[in-house]
This record gives sequence, C-alpha cells and structure tokens, in this order.
Amino acid sequence: VVLTDEGEQLRRKSLEFLWMQNRDWVSMAEEGDPLIIEGGKGLRVTDSQGNSWIDVNGGYNSVNIGYGRTEIASAAYDQMVRMPYFPQGTTTVPTIQLAKKLAEITPGDLSRSFPVSGGSEANETALKIARAYHRRRNDDKRYKVVSRKGSYHGTT
Repeated sequence: VVLTDEGEQLRRKSLEFLWMQNRDWVSMAEEGDPLIIEGGKGLRVTDSQGNSWIDVNGGYNSVNIGYGRTEIASAAYDQMVRMPYFPQGTTTVPTIQLAKKLAEITPGDLSRSFPVSGGSEANETALKIARAYHRRRNDDKRYKVVSRKGSYHGTT
C-alpha cells in the first residue's frame, strides 16, 4: 500500500494514539496498517486512499443493514434530540413499540424482551434471568451453565 503524505501522517498518529483492537502491533507496523476507513455505502467501505472494500465484518457489528442508511440515521438523530438517555427502571415509547413488535414476530409464547446494547450483555442477562427463575421456584441447585469452549460470547 502506497500512502500519501497525509495518509502516512494519519497512520502514524493512529499507531501513536490508539490501542488497536484485535491487531498484532509488529505486523501492523510492517504491513503499513491500520487501514483507515473514511466512509461507507451499502456493503462497501472506502479507505483513506480511495480504495473500495466489501465489509465482511459489518454484519456482526452494528451495520448489518449496510452503511449510508439515512432513514436509520435520521431516526437515531430524532431520538437523540428527543431523549438520548433514560434511567434504569423507566422506559420510552420507542422501546415499548420495539418490544411489542418483537413479541409479535417471535415464535412460540415469547412475549417479553430485555433491550441491551450487545451480545455480552445479552448473554449475561440470559444467565441472570435463568438463575432468577430457578431461585423463585426454590430450585437453588439449578445454577450451572453449559457453554462451548472457545466459542464467541461477546467482546466485553
């Protein structure tokens, strides 16, 4: 990869000021990494050199519907202006609407949801709910959880 002067400066600043997640520092320095992404549209991202890439990682992060979705950005903006945060023990109209929609489309008799921001929180919450369920039934001996060693359960 041949970097412009500006691109090289950005790369050096990233190595100086960022701790890059899931990257090997030695190979990053040798290979001219990190790749600096400047934008995205649909399933493609564009790097600081103008190269277009298919983003094969976006689906398991927050862009599983693609980049550049103005209707999503507008809805998020409107909600941030109206109510960017609400304390525990309270809720919002969009949260209630989402929970109702999830109950309608979820198979079986599942009717409640617990909104979280990621997979780690979802797994932790599922464990807590399962344990609380058995405690309320006075079945304290049911506390073990089975998981697959080496499987992905979140990054926190």
